[in-house]
Amino acid sequence: MQNSKLRLYDRSEQPVKSQPYMNSSGFNVASLKLDLAPPPTEPDAVPPTRPAVARKRKSTVATVQLSFPGAKDELVDAVPVEDPATDDGPIEPTDTIDELRNNVEKIRGYNDLLDTYSLHQFIIRKGQTLSETPEFISFKRITEDLWGSVSMAIRELETLLVHYSVPLAYIDGQKLLKIAAMDAVSRSKSELLTCVLNVDEVTTFMARPGQRFKGGDGRHAAAIVIQSVYRMHRTRRLLRQHHGHSYATHIQRVYRTYKCVKDIQVKLRLAREADARTWETQMTTFHANWDKIKMQRRVVVHVPSFSAEERARLNMDNFAIRQNLQMARLCAIADPNVDVIYISPFELSVDIQKYMMRLLQLGGVADPHSRVRMLHPENAERFPEHFSLATILLYSPHCLKKIKRYVRGKEAYIVAGTVGPEDKRLAIRLQLPLLGMDPDRALLYGTRSGAKRLFTQADVNIPYGAHDIYDEDELILSLAKLTAANLHQGMWLIKLDADPSDTGLAAIDMHALECVNKVRAEKRAMKNDEYYSQPNIKEGIVRAIVAELSEQFHRLISPCFPDVYPTWQHMRPVVNRIGAVIEAYPPKVLARVRANVFIEPSGGVHVTSAQEQLMHVKNKHQSVGAVYPPTAVPYAAIRGASLAVAQAMYASGIIGYASIDYVAFLDVKTVNGKAGPPHLRLWALQLLPCLTPTAMSFVLFTFLSCATLDAATGRSFLPLPAPRPSSLAGPPATETQLAVEKILGESSPAATMGAERAYIAHEYIFHPNMATLQYAVFFNMCRVHGVSFDLQKSIGAAFVLADSLTAGVVGLLCIGESDKEAVRLTRAALELIGDQVGVQPAPDALTGERLGNFAAVLGAIRLRHDDMVKRAKKARSNTSACLV
Repeated sequence: MQNSKLRLYDRSEQPVKSQPYMNSSGFNVASLKLDLAPPPTEPDAVPPTRPAVARKRKSTVATVQLSFPGAKDELVDAVPVEDPATDDGPIEPTDTIDELRNNVEKIRGYNDLLDTYSLHQFIIRKGQTLSETPEFISFKRITEDLWGSVSMAIRELETLLVHYSVPLAYIDGQKLLKIAAMDAVSRSKSELLTCVLNVDEVTTFMARPGQRFKGGDGRHAAAIVIQSVYRMHRTRRLLRQHHGHSYATHIQRVYRTYKCVKDIQVKLRLAREADARTWETQMTTFHANWDKIKMQRRVVVHVPSFSAEERARLNMDNFAIRQNLQMARLCAIADPNVDVIYISPFELSVDIQKYMMRLLQLGGVADPHSRVRMLHPENAERFPEHFSLATILLYSPHCLKKIKRYVRGKEAYIVAGTVGPEDKRLAIRLQLPLLGMDPDRALLYGTRSGAKRLFTQADVNIPYGAHDIYDEDELILSLAKLTAANLHQGMWLIKLDADPSDTGLAAIDMHALECVNKVRAEKRAMKNDEYYSQPNIKEGIVRAIVAELSEQFHRLISPCFPDVYPTWQHMRPVVNRIGAVIEAYPPKVLARVRANVFIEPSGGVHVTSAQEQLMHVKNKHQSVGAVYPPTAVPYAAIRGASLAVAQAMYASGIIGYASIDYVAFLDVKTVNGKAGPPHLRLWALQLLPCLTPTAMSFVLFTFLSCATLDAATGRSFLPLPAPRPSSLAGPPATETQLAVEKILGESSPAATMGAERAYIAHEYIFHPNMATLQYAVFFNMCRVHGVSFDLQKSIGAAFVLADSLTAGVVGLLCIGESDKEAVRLTRAALELIGDQVGVQPAPDALTGERLGNFAAVLGAIRLRHDDMVKRAKKARSNTSACLV
């Protein structure tokens, strides 16, 4: 299009915009008026003919009338209008139609340009959209596909502007199109105002006080606001009143709850005080009447509960079976005045009950069924596996009723396992005294630190070390002080203070420290021990050890049971919580000995037995069995130390069964750099204030063999057969003659005893593959291969079943004329089991670990048997050399 004779209209004739336009022209192109005229004609180069020249010189304007939808359907032809200045005649119709077509094409091109380059800004005036403007018509054309959503958005804008009586608003069509394209049921005021170009003026106008009520429905809106404000104030008043009632109700509820809690606390305190009085009365009466109770008929309720800390119970495999390892408690009916109620952690199978009854009959009990009751808590399967037996029994009312019914009107007491608070609650619930340590004292004397206090009170040798340690820094400082005072000691053990399972143990070798080796070398060179005893010298050594040990502590220390505590990082939180002790570990250990004592409530103390512990081949801190009698240590030393500890325990208020662990070693004293002769020493390590499986193994041994313990030597001998009565009966002797014959006929104890008996006991042998063995087939196989017990000779092997063979756990007791024969019988029995199910169990399908301790037990027995064979050969060779 070519513009000519362009004329701008006066500024006052154009619509005034309150908002500046930012396009390049500086004004609104849509409102610009243009006068268009055809371009001037140019003269032809060739002179036309005369009629043609006449026609071209005539100035004509064509008038065209177009029809639109809704107009009259009349077709008006183009009428040529002659220019009054010329009288050249009419214009030809062909030229006029072509010119009209060109004008239509120009108009269409203008619409296309407007649709493409226009900003599509339109006006809403007094709530009505100016729909006749070219901008709005163009905007409507380009939004034809979304016109439904766009028109809805426009109506919302109109409604908003009408409500606030906004006279004029300029709308940005592009932003409105974006909002209309969004899927929204309703649009907020802020979203709609983003489409307004003069938003500052509109928002200022809308923010005027009362502007909302100047619209068409202003009176109605004002009435609504007045009513809503009144209702708001009325509702707030009601709400405050409601809150007041709620607060009052809450205060009353809190007070009632507080009062109920206080009442319950008072009731609990009174109940605890009543339980404490009941406990004190029961125990006082029990202590006072013990001498009578032990001589008359009584009922013993055995509850082999492991009531230790939950941490220790969770780390034990086959926890329920481990609680049932003391089935030998049934042998207490060897005393004709004793009836037994045995509480098992689970229901025992018929085969196990028959086996134990048969075992009791072999021991000489005529009718064991009438004197033994085997019960189990009926709710055992409803609780987690790691719950102690005493806890489960407390929540099994039917089992408690059976126990009360059986002990009604009889003298009875409870023999527990590892005691805890639940055992005391059980004793109070059953109204029976507890033959054992008071659970309240277990926190003090049931730990290693408490045991060391008792050992010190009894004047028994203990390893030099430190106890009551609750921090790693304190542990390092204590190790440094102990090392500085005992430079010859290399290996130290860090043990958890409360550890009934005896697995919380770590070792550290101080000889790995460079400063310690340097001081030891200087001490050997100087040959003067007094120099390093000076306080200032010791303090300097301690500082050097602390500095080096702090850097290398985590590298040097190693837990002895990595399956429970893989690293020191796993063991340290437990040390910080329950404490630890430090003990010196002897360099030349001969044996680990366990002595079993019984402290009567009346004050009598007895050493019931002593066994040497059979240690693991690879882990020298893990016990896998017991050997009787102990040969590495004189029994007199064990008995004297154990009696002293038992008396100290009774003085501290501890009664019942207990076991004391000792370590025997050779101590070599070095004086001025020279080593002296070795001396046998005995250290007390640990106190177990409960009835242990080791003690029960001796009870089963005595029950089966009918042997008698010699209190002087700690050995057991069979009774001599009764002499046959003489056929010649002399006249009755007087009292004087009988006294003289008694004095003359006294003989040594050895002369009144028969053959000696020894045994090896393994209370826990676990092999998963034994679950494939059937009960009858297993015992028939043992009898065929000679693994059985000879009642006439009191020699052989006896199995103790803690559960059915499907659990893969058995106990084994092998009795022989000597410890050598007992070891041989044990090896034969274990190798028979190994031949049937294999020595190494199959790896676990989930973890890949090999479960069980059968291989460890068999390895320890084989090693001990081989050592005995070597010593016997060496002794025979020495004897032959002496004879030659």
